[in-house]
Amino acid sequence: MKRTALAALVVAALACCAGAPSPTPPGPTHRLAHVPHLTGPGFPRADPDTGQPTAPSAPTAAARGNAPCAPPPAPAAPVTAQARALARCLTAGSDRPRDRPPAPDETVVTARSLTITGLLCAPSGRADAPCRAAAVTLHDPHIIQTNNSATMCVTAPRITAGGSIRFAARRITGRVLGLLPVRFSSATVPPVPVPYITLTHARIEGLHLQADTVSAPHGRIHADDGCPP
Repeated sequence: MKRTALAALVVAALACCAGAPSPTPPGPTHRLAHVPHLTGPGFPRADPDTGQPTAPSAPTAAARGNAPCAPPPAPAAPVTAQARALARCLTAGSDRPRDRPPAPDETVVTARSLTITGLLCAPSGRADAPCRAAAVTLHDPHIIQTNNSATMCVTAPRITAGGSIRFAARRITGRVLGLLPVRFSSATVPPVPVPYITLTHARIEGLHLQADTVSAPHGRIHADDGCPP
């Protein structure tokens, strides 16, 4: 199965800018030699012989005392009712991500909007607990990566991740459906399926993501000079 780390969107953007073909359907594993495989608690380890991810370890802790969270209403419901239900669900956890500056090596993403479909976060008690999703779309994103004091920024009109998605984020902020401000992390979302969520003015700190496909049409890389305004 082909897996692309969102932390390596520089490679995806280069491929798009060079007019590379669209990602091929799932098949044999393709290694990206200079793209590190995402590892860490809750993410599958890659088998050294096949490159396929092994089964993840079982959660090491029970639920984190999260408050009940009902699934949001159907899209036909009034937008204010949807926003309130989604905000309650995303912030129902007993913990909140702490306000602190991003670490020097954290991936930081800002976007005009972030849309996630098929979101499910399993309780594990870990700060870097991964969530699953069916699709993730960023509109007008700025993805900032710092490595060995070198800063690189990737921009694109739209970046879409699809297939089997696993992601973790230390802190996510934005306005639910453009209305209500929220602040949460992948470790604090209750384990209730959320069919859809859209955040405007989105900011994601400490993002790690794996997906079968990542598409960044017309992506651009800005090295050393930072992100454009």
